[in-house]
Amino acid sequence: MTGWVVPRPDIRRYRVAVLTVLVALSIALWPEVLGPLARAYIRLCAFVPQRLPASLHHHPPYVVATILLAVATLAALSGFLLLRQIVRQRHLTAALTPRQSLPEGHVGLAAAAGVDGRLVIVDDRAVYAFCAGLLSPRIYLSQGLIGMLEPSELAAVLHHEATHLRQYDPLRLFLSDLLESLTAPFPVLRALTARYRIRIELAADQAALAVVPLEVLASALLKVARARPAPEYAMAVAGLTPSEARIAALAGRPVTVPLSRQDLLVTSLVALSLLAVLVDLAGLPILNVPVCHTCPPF
Repeated sequence: MTGWVVPRPDIRRYRVAVLTVLVALSIALWPEVLGPLARAYIRLCAFVPQRLPASLHHHPPYVVATILLAVATLAALSGFLLLRQIVRQRHLTAALTPRQSLPEGHVGLAAAAGVDGRLVIVDDRAVYAFCAGLLSPRIYLSQGLIGMLEPSELAAVLHHEATHLRQYDPLRLFLSDLLESLTAPFPVLRALTARYRIRIELAADQAALAVVPLEVLASALLKVARARPAPEYAMAVAGLTPSEARIAALAGRPVTVPLSRQDLLVTSLVALSLLAVLVDLAGLPILNVPVCHTCPPF
C-alpha cells in the first residue's frame, strides 16, 4: 500500500448537489417566487440611493434576490448546526461520570503535558480519549483507557490531546464540518476538508512523538484499536482514533486524499448550472415598482 486514500464515493453523496440544481432550475422557470425580494431591492434603490453603497446599488433584482435567499439559507443552516453542536456537547458532558483525579502513580503526567485543571477522568470501562468543547475545551480520559495503558503510553495520549486542547481543535474541526455542510453542493471540497482534518490529527501525533518514541505511540494506538469499542459522538471532538491515515503516517507511508474525478465532474456541473441560472435571471425585466432616478431602468 503506497498511501492512505479515501474510498470511492457512492452516488448518495451527490444528493445535495442534485437538489441544488433542481432548486436553481425551479427558480429559473418560476422567478416570481423571488418577486417580493426583487421588488424590495428595487424600492431600496429608488428611495435611499444616497444611503446605499455604490457596490450594492442597481444590480439585477432577481440575481440579488437569489443571493439573499442563498445567504439566508446558509445562515439558518449555520445557526442550526452550531446549536446542535452545543446541545450535543452538553448532553455528552452530562452523560459522563467524572472522577476526581488520575490514579496514584499517574498524577504527574497531566502536569507534564500541561493539561492539569483541564482534564476530566471518566468513570467508564470503555476505552477512549478525546478533547471536546468549542471555546473552553477539556480532555476526557476513560478509566478503561488509563487502566490499559502503560505510563509512557498514557503520556503520549496526554500530549496528543494537549495539542488538540491548545490549538482549539474541537472548534477547528467544527468549522471544518460546518464548511463541508455549507459547500455540500460542491463535493470536490470534501477532499480539502478531509485533508485539513487529517493535518490536525497528524500535528497532534507529532507533538506526542516529541516526547515519547514512535513505538510507544504506536503501541497505545494498537491497544485502543483492540480494546472495547468507545461510544461514537455525533459532534466535533478531537479523539484518539487509530485511523488509516495516522497508521500510514506512523509507518512512514505518504498520506494522501486524492480528488475524485466524479467529485470534480459533479462540482463543475453544479457550478455551471448555477452560473447559467444567474445569467438568465440577470436578463429578466421587473415592472410596476419605483425606479431609482439616478440609475437606468432595470
